[in-house]
Amino acid sequence: MLPVAPLLAGYEGMALLANVLNDPEIVSREGARLLSWLDDLQPPLP
Repeated sequence: MLPVAPLLAGYEGMALLANVLNDPEIVSREGARLLSWLDDLQPPLP
């Protein structure tokens, strides 16, 4: 099962910081980090 809580927390945190700090680069940087994290996840063992 996909760990949804860390993904959601990371996404919401990045959106909040980018909005508060008026820095769209945060979305690009953190989005790339989240995608890398998703790619590194291993499938569950049967």
